[in-house]
Amino acid sequence: MCGRFLLTVEGETLQDYYKLEPGTVEHRPRYNIAPGQDVPVITGNGQKHAFSLMRWGFVPRWSRDDSAARRLINARAETIDRKPFFRESFLWRRCLIPADGFYEWKRTGRGKQPMCIRLPDRPLFAFAGIWDYRTGTEGTRLSSCCIVTTAANDFMREIHDRMPVILADREEQRAWLDPAAPAEVLKEIMRPYEGEMAAYPVSRLVNSPDFDSPECARRIDLTSDFRDDGWPSGFR
Repeated sequence: MCGRFLLTVEGETLQDYYKLEPGTVEHRPRYNIAPGQDVPVITGNGQKHAFSLMRWGFVPRWSRDDSAARRLINARAETIDRKPFFRESFLWRRCLIPADGFYEWKRTGRGKQPMCIRLPDRPLFAFAGIWDYRTGTEGTRLSSCCIVTTAANDFMREIHDRMPVILADREEQRAWLDPAAPAEVLKEIMRPYEGEMAAYPVSRLVNSPDFDSPECARRIDLTSDFRDDGWPSGFR
């Protein structure tokens, strides 16, 4: 699964990378993006891109229940084209969710250890996502999204059995946004990432969405920076 991620670049970097209209990007570096928060999303047709903020927690337009949104932060690649909650958005409303890292929790003898996962040769990449919007009774519009996940690759399997669908290649990103992309192409895109990955332990500060600072993504030394109770040295 994917329940936390980072996007620590400035808005200008996103603007340049996706060739967005000047002044359309609202983003400051984020180190602990959590479900229920507004996240940067790229939509478009594969050639022309648009930036927006959407709620991370998927709410289909026909849903009358917002309470499930926090649970619907991921959609499984294996069933996304069959699940009623996701199928229409998979076919017609795909998006990119930019990131430069994500967190996963590894089971250890001392409990769940948060790990930060990066792509050493890709300072900026994107998760495959889907989105939808719903108009409320008072005319307010809620746009929401979720991240597509797949089975873990060999590297991630040591940490967790699922991982986000990572689109690090520009052509794959364009294909994912292409409204004319055939289902077989999309299915091929939704595979475990095949490039280089790196992971390192971080403090349990990241467990709380109230913390959003560079400290969340700082590599820690488990032998010296980590107290017996699992929190960083000096934490009160």
